[in-house]
Amino acid sequence: MFSGKLINEWYWENGCLQKQEFSLDDGISVEKNYFDDGSLWRLTTFNKDGLRHGLHCLYFTNGKIKLEEEYENGYLIYQKTYNQSGMLLVQDKYENRRLKRRAITMVAIIDF
Repeated sequence: MFSGKLINEWYWENGCLQKQEFSLDDGISVEKNYFDDGSLWRLTTFNKDGLRHGLHCLYFTNGKIKLEEEYENGYLIYQKTYNQSGMLLVQDKYENRRLKRRAITMVAIIDF
C-alpha cells in the first residue's frame, strides 16, 4: 500500500501488534492501529502539520473495510460506509466542508 520508514511500533500485552507509525518521503505520515488479535483496525494518513490528508480507513474484525474517507489538509472530501459483508451502504461527497451529495444503497431483506 505504501513504502516508508517505520518510526515507532507498540504491542498489546498478548504480543500482537497494536500500532505502527511510518514517515513517507513527501512529509506524509501513516498510522496503523490493530485490534488485540493483530488484525488491522484503522489506517490514517496525515500531512506534515498533523492534519488528516489522504486515506483514512476503519476495518471490521473480519478484515472487511467498514469506513473509507479521503481528506485534503484536514477537510473531508468523501466518505464511504460498508456493512460487514463488504457491501457499500452510503457514499457521501463533500465540497467546501459541506455535504454535497449522498448515495444510499438499497438492501433488500428476503426471508426464506
